[in-house]
Amino acid sequence: MKKSLLLFLPLILFISCEVDVTTTVNEIEPNNTTSTAQSVSADGTVYRGTVSPAGDYDGFKLYGEAGRVYTFRVLWESGSSFNVYCQVYTDTGLIGYVNENGAASNETVVLSVTGSGNFYLVISDYLDSYTGGYTFTVTDQSQSYSGVDSESESDSGSGTVENGNLPGKPSQFE
Repeated sequence: MKKSLLLFLPLILFISCEVDVTTTVNEIEPNNTTSTAQSVSADGTVYRGTVSPAGDYDGFKLYGEAGRVYTFRVLWESGSSFNVYCQVYTDTGLIGYVNENGAASNETVVLSVTGSGNFYLVISDYLDSYTGGYTFTVTDQSQSYSGVDSESESDSGSGTVENGNLPGKPSQFE
């Protein structure tokens, strides 16, 4: 007669899931001067704002460290009518702008920092005539970015921004 041996092995189940812990921070008004610009971090936080009323400039301040490369990704929100216009300033003035993609589009600013200090990202409508919502992130690409193909001039020697020079600028960021 054969005897059967039954073994009961506990079933161990591992469940893994990823949780998005991205922080979202809303714009705080007023933020349209260097002294009231909202501080941001290069940690992937999502910042949400609104260009309103027409002619509004939203300013955000990042302390940039020499040798770092920062990427600002600005995304217009669906239903917005404005043409995203991004300008970058230092404490001494404008160093560049980005407005490549036209209305209802996203913009990317790559900032290569050669001297530590404050940098201001200013978001507005290109014509100062329209309003709308946007989000943006700032990331430090220093470890993985090989360089900036700069087409701009730097008036402070502190950094360069891709995509050109601005013919006019809001005086509150000079």
